[in-house]
Amino acid sequence: MPLEDSEAAFMRLGSYSNIIVRVADKTVLFDPAKLDEEELNILNKKGVDLVVYTHGHYDHFSSSTALKLFKGSQPVIAVEPSLSPFLKGDIPEEKLISTASGKSFTTENITIDGLEGKHLGPIMLFRVTINDIKIFHGGDSAYVSLQTMASHLAFVPTGSPSPTCKPEYAFKMVSDVKPQIAVPMHGLDGQNDEFKKLMDSNMPETKVIITKPYVIQKVSIR
Repeated sequence: MPLEDSEAAFMRLGSYSNIIVRVADKTVLFDPAKLDEEELNILNKKGVDLVVYTHGHYDHFSSSTALKLFKGSQPVIAVEPSLSPFLKGDIPEEKLISTASGKSFTTENITIDGLEGKHLGPIMLFRVTINDIKIFHGGDSAYVSLQTMASHLAFVPTGSPSPTCKPEYAFKMVSDVKPQIAVPMHGLDGQNDEFKKLMDSNMPETKVIITKPYVIQKVSIR
């Protein structure tokens, strides 16, 4: 899919928070835990530039998946710090970023900002910037203040099966991030719909896109 400099394309891979985003010539994967062999083969053939893992729960992180992705196109892999020991030694130091809350990292013309979230165990929320387009990903965190994470495109968790996120928290995240486009994830259809109602009533200027797995969405960033 051809993209202009002001455009992005994204798709959910299955359920939960596994999102693939492309801006210009860069492709980013968020929380790819469960990928089958066909998906891995396609991703490795097309190429991935950055893989981001918010935390270590089974539906968000898999060391074997990370290593298979790295073997394919050798992307940079950015992780919440507690995940680094699972990948060190298998991924070169220059390709593995152990992030820190409030810190920025730049690699291959991509800037990565991390902010500590709130979950059952450690979690890092991320903003990735490519070609001046800022993309926020909220893992499946409860609400934390995101005033420093303003973005154009935001993926926010609305609920099930996470015990720490719900539509109201997703709405508060978007209220802080103030994106042009908000995409609910990691929730049931009813929770996504509830989030959209909150947005329509309180932030009608932000476009909400409710996605289905494996459906590509192409958006323009003003």
